Amino acid sequence: MKQFFKMMFASMFGFVLAGILLVFIVFGIIAATVSSFSEKKEVKVSANSVLHLKLDTYLEDRTSENPFVNYNFSNFESNNSAGVYDVIRSIKKAKADAHMSGIFIEFGSGFHAGFANLQDLREAIIDFKKSGKFVYAYSEIYAERNYYLASTADKVFLDPSGELIFNGMSVNITFFKSMLDKLGIEMQVFKAGKFKGAVEPFIREDLSPENEEQINVYLTSLYGTFIKGISESRKIDTARLYEIADKMEIRTAKTAVDLKMIDALKHHDEVLAEIRKKLGTGGDDKIDFVSAYDYRDVKVDGENKDSENQGKIAILYAVGDIVDGSGDEATVGSHSLREAIIKARTNDKIKAVVLRINSPGGSAMASDVILRELALLKKTKPLIVSMGDVAASGGYYIAMAADTIVAQPNTITGSIGVFGMLPNMKGLLNDKLGIHLDGVKKGEFSELGRPDRPFTEGEKAIIQGYVEDVYRQFLGVVSKGRGMDTAAVHEIAQGRVWTAEDAKARGLVDVMGGMQTALDIAAKKAGLTNYRITELPVEKNPFEEFFKSMSAETKAKMLKEELGESYTYYMQMKRAMRVQGIQTRMPFEITVD
Repeated sequence: MKQFFKMMFASMFGFVLAGILLVFIVFGIIAATVSSFSEKKEVKVSANSVLHLKLDTYLEDRTSENPFVNYNFSNFESNNSAGVYDVIRSIKKAKADAHMSGIFIEFGSGFHAGFANLQDLREAIIDFKKSGKFVYAYSEIYAERNYYLASTADKVFLDPSGELIFNGMSVNITFFKSMLDKLGIEMQVFKAGKFKGAVEPFIREDLSPENEEQINVYLTSLYGTFIKGISESRKIDTARLYEIADKMEIRTAKTAVDLKMIDALKHHDEVLAEIRKKLGTGGDDKIDFVSAYDYRDVKVDGENKDSENQGKIAILYAVGDIVDGSGDEATVGSHSLREAIIKARTNDKIKAVVLRINSPGGSAMASDVILRELALLKKTKPLIVSMGDVAASGGYYIAMAADTIVAQPNTITGSIGVFGMLPNMKGLLNDKLGIHLDGVKKGEFSELGRPDRPFTEGEKAIIQGYVEDVYRQFLGVVSKGRGMDTAAVHEIAQGRVWTAEDAKARGLVDVMGGMQTALDIAAKKAGLTNYRITELPVEKNPFEEFFKSMSAETKAKMLKEELGESYTYYMQMKRAMRVQGIQTRMPFEITVD
């Protein structure tokens, strides 16, 4: 028996010791990962180098310094990639760098980007080609998005076993009403604007005529920009491209070559051989690839050496749903962004601000808090808005403080409308779960928002009044910000979504262009010839964030990978169930296939 207990305690001790060692090992790996990202390695670019744009993750607006965002926990490696601005900056730098001979764009299966961000990259690559340096693109499979970017290359290569999916565009919206009916949940909605379709997925099973009309208009505009861009890059008539897509003529890789959409079918090693041939090197020589993430901080000959003594332009990021309070990496928190705006306003070294908006909107209160701080900033220095893929509803609202609004033709914007939504869960609570609420009240409206019953007519009138009041405020803000009559704003508002190309024709946008265009305008208004960039809000320490469980951005990345296309539906339901207060948000999650 004594021997038994001896063995048992020895085993327990060994188990505990192994657990402690495992914890130390994991902590060590985490600390080493954070340390490696905190210490910026010096990147040296040798002659005949190639800028490698390896696009295999979601293309974010901003480069994340959080090593856990793209962390692969299976092999303990982090594959952080550059955001849109840093990719553009790297391309611009490579154009002037004598050590850089060309660009290799390589797409992975995980690549995804919005069309406006792709437009930014297209413009940068087209400008790069003026240097006479080569641009090659390769993918195993091309779909509309990656082909839109790849078409700018001198040579577009496709794997012999791959395919080019070129069959037009569609917008599909998921409706949840039947599911909610089965659960015994009724969504009670209030809106201002006949085009404000944010509530439709929860109260209908199909598109309203108004919603179908606006989708058709902006999809036609998006598709037209897409076809026009490919036509200019590939020198194929637009009418012919529409025909190829309508009939889905490309059904084999060989057909893609025959139709001059692809230059050649080559395996990955054969593409590398083509690059070596272009570089004039031997068949087995190593190609000096430099990623945009590593190259962004490299100083090249000809760059302004006195930039340290020059003024700064701050890029202020407003990316994600607009929420009250602090927010996180995946949302625009009114308090967090307010602090960043104050920092930009009170820093004398910052001479101008570019507000980068990629947001469908959100809380009306939070949007107004942000707008107020931006209006104060505008009194002290130039404020230029650069719209990303989406700057709609609350995302458009906060743009109203700008001196100039810059957007790509395929940016989704507008959606000047308001809604409120609250579930009546009487059927779920009472009938299905057997849960009943009761109580005592003082005041006719003291139980406003109680979840186990529908609103009374009096309560409906109060909430609808709130919604209409916020809508009038929205119209007034746009009227003042754009110098338009309120009645004229109402005609193009009512919750209607526009592409920036159509929005510009209606006075809602000033200039077509991307981030670089916005920076050029900001520099000119501030009288800066040379300048440095500072990015706000300042990113939080990744080590601290890791121990707050896991960052929202990391969680979102993991969910996107696990759920795939279903991630959109998950987020729609999640947002619907947490809606509080009046919302200035885009109608729905737009997914163009």
